[in-house]
Amino acid sequence: MEEVPLVKKFLPSDIPMVRIYRMCDYGVPQVRKRLFAGKFVEPVKHPVDVVFPAVLATEYKGTAGPRQMKRLSWAFGRKSLIPECKLIQTFPLDYIVYGTLQEQYIQIGNAVPPLMSFRLAEAILMAEEGLVTLDPYVELGPIH
Repeated sequence: MEEVPLVKKFLPSDIPMVRIYRMCDYGVPQVRKRLFAGKFVEPVKHPVDVVFPAVLATEYKGTAGPRQMKRLSWAFGRKSLIPECKLIQTFPLDYIVYGTLQEQYIQIGNAVPPLMSFRLAEAILMAEEGLVTLDPYVELGPIH
């Protein structure tokens, strides 16, 4: 009787996107049976016409996980402040965000960065006017 790896016992086998690969399946010799849970899992194929929900921010986005907190507690021991989050999202420092502290984090995290939306609109206008092709490597230049 073949020995079933412990992880395989608890994975749902009826889901077609879950597959377990072993290193010996790829020509790597193994002395004992081991499960390699590396990057061999096939990507999930989503239907094109289905709308998927966006990943929304919570107050704790941007903080380190427990593993990083143990190793680098001197660097990740605090949460980003509201002004730092605004700068990361390219909001000006004098931009006012209303609500509780948690609501402010959520508003900034869920917002479309102004600089990104400006560049996107600029690229669309330039493409509409025929000034540039839709080449992803085109440099738009400095902001006026």
